[in-house]
Amino acid sequence: MIRRFHGRHVWLPAAACLMLLAFALPASAQTGIVKGTVKDAKGQPVEGAKITMLLTTGGSPRELTTNKKGEFVQVGVPLGPYKITAEKAGVGSQEQRTQVKMGNAINVDFVLSGGGGGGAAPSKEEMAKNAALTKAFGDGVAASKAGNMDEAIARFTEATTINPKCADCFYNLGYAYAQKKDYDKAIEAYKAAIDAKPSYADAYNGLASVYNTQHKFDEAGAASAKAAELGDTISTGAAAPGGAAPAGNVNSMYNQGVIQ
Repeated sequence: MIRRFHGRHVWLPAAACLMLLAFALPASAQTGIVKGTVKDAKGQPVEGAKITMLLTTGGSPRELTTNKKGEFVQVGVPLGPYKITAEKAGVGSQEQRTQVKMGNAINVDFVLSGGGGGGAAPSKEEMAKNAALTKAFGDGVAASKAGNMDEAIARFTEATTINPKCADCFYNLGYAYAQKKDYDKAIEAYKAAIDAKPSYADAYNGLASVYNTQHKFDEAGAASAKAAELGDTISTGAAAPGGAAPAGNVNSMYNQGVIQ
């Protein structure tokens, strides 16, 4: 049976972009896992760093600390958009934004520096670019949610111009093109997302869906296998609530079933 392209409505955080900005859909009543590491500017693990996780749609912050290896993990995290901060006196601080999804273990790594990156305030130019990126990405999300794919394409394209390394901008651009059945441009955008973030399982799943629609089953099989491999890589081995498999793996297995 040939699969019709449907894709996933995923509003991924712009985690690869400048100040790691995020725009995401509201959480469902499920939970996920957040894990990561904290290192200093020399690449050494930071023990005892304070990790603060705040659901940006509301709720009380969660706090934990890193172990001797600079690692942290939190299970049972409600789904949704989060602002996560790592800090330690005398070392520095850094803030990241991410989207917690059911089943997948979200990995968030920090590098603390008392000088640049983590603790220093951004310049006026950086703040202006962040503001422009914020607006372009947010407008793209709103347009895509409303089904206005032409506007979504324009806004996500604008976002990729502001930051050509924004993997999530390219992913959402690929999704919008796919909904318009402009599959060549969708493939180009998904590949750009992978170039910016080689571990991007969802982008490989997007490629597999498009290739299936085009009856390019060899290419679809390769993309789906890569997505499954990456899904296994980021998994902690813990089952999601109710025994559900990680979302990325579900998509990969479905694509592989169509290919076979």
